[in-house]
Amino acid sequence: NFPLDLASAEVPSTNG
Repeated sequence: NFPLDLASAEVPSTNG
């Protein structure tokens, strides 16, 4: 997973 939003980098997000 590569979260673009650093604020939400702790949670598993699939942002590009």
